[in-house]
Amino acid sequence: MLATVAAHDLWIADRNFCTRAFLGEMDTRGGFFIIRQHQGLPFEILSPLQSYDRTPTGDIAQQRVCVVDEHGAKHVLRRVRLKWIMRPAMELRSSNILTNLPRQISAKQVAQLYRNRWTLETAFNI
Repeated sequence: MLATVAAHDLWIADRNFCTRAFLGEMDTRGGFFIIRQHQGLPFEILSPLQSYDRTPTGDIAQQRVCVVDEHGAKHVLRRVRLKWIMRPAMELRSSNILTNLPRQISAKQVAQLYRNRWTLETAFNI
């Protein structure tokens, strides 16, 4: 599958694709990604989590992290945290999304793109 990645492609995926090998190869090939972080992914925090924006559905924060791929290459990524309240239980939830998109693409835009992926999956019952 990675052989099909071209420079400037954007892949949006769930946490099952959040591996050191996949993220590293995408970044090396010049492709961009927005991928939900898998809890088992090892990474190093490079900057503190900073509040970025508030939306009608929750809060957005971001920070820089480093993931070392299977070949030892370092990949500096953005980690976007989405925090929202689930109704009717008023339960607080959060998700972390990793991306290598340039900073000109805001954390809010990253969150919206990822949210659109959920909309598509729900429409097709994937």
